[in-house]
Amino acid sequence: PYHSENSLDRTCFFSSVNHEGSSRNTATTATTGTANTTMNRHNSTCNHSQCNKTESSTSSLLSSDTPKHRITEVLRKDLWSPDVAVVCAAMEELRKYITTAGAEERQHRAYVVQCGGVMALIRVMEQYLQNERIQFYGCISLEHLSYDCETRSAICEMDGIPLVVRSMTTHSHSAPVQ
Repeated sequence: PYHSENSLDRTCFFSSVNHEGSSRNTATTATTGTANTTMNRHNSTCNHSQCNKTESSTSSLLSSDTPKHRITEVLRKDLWSPDVAVVCAAMEELRKYITTAGAEERQHRAYVVQCGGVMALIRVMEQYLQNERIQFYGCISLEHLSYDCETRSAICEMDGIPLVVRSMTTHSHSAPVQ
């Protein structure tokens, strides 16, 4: 995990929502540089077994339909596509994994965070600020990821809250984004 040397103590608007569950130290945070640079740094230095696989070793794993493998593929490939339709579909799919009710939701959220998902979501939301659907999926995903205290702090440290506000301002006509 990356932490700013002089992180500001910020209050997230997500913290006003009452969430159940214990805190886990699964947050991957970054506060310096762009999310894109930080994501590359995370992938090259990460010790998580699923995040640290080489491209050749993941190709056989990614063909599997298991949620962890699909989440890995979405984070490593689909969100980086130059095709906005692929990125939008990837954001929707990631949102479904993150917001699925039950015990799996917690596991999926933790796995997304461990593999740099917060940074990836923020990068995509910044890149496609004018795309209403991407902003909707991003806001919902960040909300659900914020259920865990460390992830909530990471979202704040990476300026996720001002990004959500910009998204809501940009799409003020959109009830889903609001």
